[in-house]
Amino acid sequence: MSEEQVQQEEMTQEEQETTEAMDKAFKDFVHHQRVALEELGKALESLLPKEFREHTKNAGQAFIDAFKSLFDAAKGDLDQMIKWRKDEVGEEGAEKAEASTKVKVEIE
Repeated sequence: MSEEQVQQEEMTQEEQETTEAMDKAFKDFVHHQRVALEELGKALESLLPKEFREHTKNAGQAFIDAFKSLFDAAKGDLDQMIKWRKDEVGEEGAEKAEASTKVKVEIE
């Protein structure tokens, strides 16, 4: 029997109820904090002009799209370099080169 199970069995009914009440109180606290943050966000949003919010949203999307383009270009370059390497040494040479980089590890 694990230590946690032994401790749980030793708790009295009153202790269990107290623990459950504390858990519920914490969950209620977290819920109210989440609601408060959502309402605060809505309040701040209402202070900003609609055009500002739209431009900010578009700017954020453009930022994300720029990084997607950068990563796609880098991936394309890497794929091209891999293809050139395989063409250079042949398919068998690439497999041999890969095998030569492997290290045998002994575990005691």
